[in-house]
Amino acid sequence: MIDIAKIRYQRILSHVLFWIFYLAFNTFMHGFGGRNYSQQFTLFLAYLPVIMLATYTTLYVLIPTFLLRKRFVLFSLLLAVSALLFAALQWLHILYVVTPLLIPQEAGQYSFFSIGLLYRIFSIYEVVAVAAAIKLAKHWYASEYLKQEAEKEKLHAELAYLKAQIHPHFLFNTLNNLYALSLKKDPRTSEVILKLSDLLDYMLYRCNTPFIALDREIELIETYCALERLRYGDNLRLTFERRGTTAGVRIAPLLLLPLVENAFKHGTSRNPADPWVELTVQADESVLEFRVRNVKSPGDNAGLGGAGIGLLNIRRRLDLLYPCRHTLSISETGRDYEVHLTITHNSDGVRS
Repeated sequence: MIDIAKIRYQRILSHVLFWIFYLAFNTFMHGFGGRNYSQQFTLFLAYLPVIMLATYTTLYVLIPTFLLRKRFVLFSLLLAVSALLFAALQWLHILYVVTPLLIPQEAGQYSFFSIGLLYRIFSIYEVVAVAAAIKLAKHWYASEYLKQEAEKEKLHAELAYLKAQIHPHFLFNTLNNLYALSLKKDPRTSEVILKLSDLLDYMLYRCNTPFIALDREIELIETYCALERLRYGDNLRLTFERRGTTAGVRIAPLLLLPLVENAFKHGTSRNPADPWVELTVQADESVLEFRVRNVKSPGDNAGLGGAGIGLLNIRRRLDLLYPCRHTLSISETGRDYEVHLTITHNSDGVRS
């Protein structure tokens, strides 16, 4: 919860400190060299009301109303007019208030026209310029912060949406497999239900973090492949080779599974006579490679289902999670398709 009172207190304190610094700096600069510091402090304190009025008019009227709304011409004109008005007001203040009360010995030495207009404007607006620069810097910082937070929220929302798409898509395909086994009254149906339960438990509850261990993702793929083995039986030729060191490597959850699922959906399921899939994962401290090869169904010239939700999903997630740090290529021959994914990462899986 935002503490409004604390924010207001901090703002008032920062303004008080700003004006204290202004008085201290000018008192020291003008009192240095044998001048009377007390008198200089009193004079600058007397000049302060007009300077503060010019400063806050610029900060809280001209800048937010005109400059920040990109009404630059009107802002420039009003700033020039206000500078002349406040310079004239400071003239009058010096002639009829400051001089008679604080330096009466100099009364009569100054007239309305003897005090330089440009000097008065400069003496006032050098302070206004510093205060405006601070305000604009804070505004820019706040805008950038809000922009970054909005981008983060948008990124998280899109990633959550993309990951949520995987759940019903995967569940639909797996339930189709289960339905086919149940029609045959296959005794392996209970085993399929158990493995499906494990998968859903992982997908719904255990992968709700930005990154997970690569070994856990591999376990998920092995469970999925076990379900497919139950579906195809001894006809399926499936190999899963692990190379390098996967321990300690972290990646985004459910990133590799759609590629495996795609291979079965667009490859083996369309070629039940000779279904085969080859999976290879290779990892080290900085690079993860994942390859999927699968049989090409006879007469299939449409490619690897590139317009399917699985592949579109993973391309978008890779763009968001690993920008400029991944490659995803798809190739085909007369008998097979191959997907090759390479990700440059670090041990924490955190995007740089």
